[in-house]
Amino acid sequence: MTHIPGGALSPADPRLDALILAAGKGTRMPSPRPKVLQTLVGESMLGLVYAALAALPGVERVLTLVGYEADLVRAEAERCARRGPRPDEAANCIEQVEQRGTGHALMTALPELENGCGRVLVVNGDTPLLPSAALRRFVTEAAGADLAFATLRLDDPGAFGR
Repeated sequence: MTHIPGGALSPADPRLDALILAAGKGTRMPSPRPKVLQTLVGESMLGLVYAALAALPGVERVLTLVGYEADLVRAEAERCARRGPRPDEAANCIEQVEQRGTGHALMTALPELENGCGRVLVVNGDTPLLPSAALRRFVTEAAGADLAFATLRLDDPGAFGR
């Protein structure tokens, strides 16, 4: 959404930015590396998320929120950005100095998001198996909505996030 004079929102704005939440430590993972840098099929989780977003039409900008081991995650974001559809552009990273949850992460990113973006797709950096087709469908279904979010039902949700 974008603000227009009078404080209204314009749901028809076609611009789409993506925000990858990649600031967490991954305390339940027995590794000193940030969880988004863990590898799966030879690629970092962050790299797989970048690849899914690169295949999504209409994404103008990918922002990555970094925090824990920010320099390492920023370097990986740079590597991923160089392999994307605009290899001459640097990664756009926002640093969350204190990691105080998802709401705080979004609050940290808000000043950058308010700086000329239209709609925003927020994805977790530790969800490497997000198919581009699912993201594309979500963006299409959410068009015109003030707010949309995807959820899922699990038989055993206990091991999935907190």
